[in-house]
Amino acid sequence: MTEEQVWKSIHPDDIWAMDKLIVSRKMGYICGPVGTSVPAPDYYIVRPCINALGLGLGLDTQKIYIEDNTDHLPTGHF
Repeated sequence: MTEEQVWKSIHPDDIWAMDKLIVSRKMGYICGPVGTSVPAPDYYIVRPCINALGLGLGLDTQKIYIEDNTDHLPTGHF
């Protein structure tokens, strides 16, 4: 099944499964939306919360050293 088929057919109660931020949080990863502070200075993977095409591969996903806040990062990323 393609991402488009899933998007068109997914039940509204299950739409969270398309959001990588929600999935990451449920899996126990250290994560948060852009605009929140990180728990400690370190390298973090920054990627779009929802990006079905390519699943965040390529230019949309980066490994970035973050000191404190994430205000400078692109909107819609985590």
